This record gives sequence, C-alpha cells and structure tokens, in this order.
Amino acid sequence: MNYSDFRQMVMNRPFFSAKDLAGIVPLDKTLKLQLSQWTKKGKIIRLKKGLYTLNEMDRQADLSSYMLANELYSPSYVSLEFALSHYQLIPEAVNMFTSVTTNKTNEFKNQYGVFTYRSIKKDLFFGFKQYRSPDGHNFFLGTPEKCVLDFIYFNISVNVKDIKQELSENYRFQNWDLLDPGVLKDFSSRMNEKKIINFLPALTELIREGR
Repeated sequence: MNYSDFRQMVMNRPFFSAKDLAGIVPLDKTLKLQLSQWTKKGKIIRLKKGLYTLNEMDRQADLSSYMLANELYSPSYVSLEFALSHYQLIPEAVNMFTSVTTNKTNEFKNQYGVFTYRSIKKDLFFGFKQYRSPDGHNFFLGTPEKCVLDFIYFNISVNVKDIKQELSENYRFQNWDLLDPGVLKDFSSRMNEKKIINFLPALTELIREGR
C-alpha cells in the first residue's frame, strides 16, 4: 500500500491503533514495516506503542489533548494539576497532562507532551463527567470538587495542621467560590478517607470566604 492510499483511509481519524487498522486493511508484516518507515519520515506520529496519528499537514481531524489523555491509558479521567489549572483553581499554567486511573501509575511521552497517570482505588474512581471539546471530541474530566479532593488525596499529608494555609499559600489555590460545598461534602463522604473528612470543614470555610 502506498502512503497516499493509507492517508485517505485514516485522515479523518484523530488517531488510530493497530486494532483499528485491522478492520480496514490486513495488518501484515509489510504494513507494519511501512508504519515504521512512515514514522521515521514524519508522515505519521507514534503516540505510544500501537497508537498513531497522521502528521498535522495530512490529518483532517483535530487532535484534542484531553481526548488523547483518555485514550493513551484507559480507564482514566483528567484531574490533579492540569485540571486545576483548567478550572483556574490554581494560577499556574500546567504543561504536563495529569490524570487519575484505576490502573497502575504510568507515564507516556510523545510529540504532544507528557501524560502522567496516578493510580487510585476503584471505589474512589468517580466524580468525573464526559465533556465535548470545541472540536467536537468527547473526553472525561474530573469535576472541580473531585479534582481538589484528588489533589489532597495524593499530595497532602494527614498531619498537615492548617490545610487552608497549605492550599492557599503553599499551593496557591484560588477561586474557591467555583466549588459547590454540597458536592464537595458528598464526594468527601463517598471517598471516606480520614484526612479528606478531617479537612472538609476547613475546605467549606474556604468556599464561604471566597463568596
């Protein structure tokens, strides 16, 4: 198969896997060799083992980084620092795409950035919604309340005496009024983690002070 024919087959896909190709063309040794050659020439981009995208000149579908974060490692949803920046709950721009998964902790690096995944217990894997990006692609993103709780779960010690100072001064959290105290209370109860429950009154106070 020549590259022009291959491009016509996949140009409307944001990315494609070896499994996707198996439903279009025979995935034989020749095609595998061609994929390797096209990757070296920059015609296609390897996102991870078995997952590719066409170069931006040839691809007609937009590639959403949020959707790519979900696709690289599933099940997962975007959370932690990247999501907190997305919601403007922290002022810094975050270049690393951070997600939560029920799989083991992992990291992927490709042309589009660094994608990290923190492992969480299955009963704590909730609090995310499916959103649609401006380019029309669906992705899973933690709600603002769950992203804050995920951050505390992974980064804050149970021995912290002043969680308000820790978050507002040391981590520069802001815009607490964006959070729903009722949702935060419900999620805290569902997580049933000692430090989350202990910190809840102070978090609720931060929301009240921000309004």
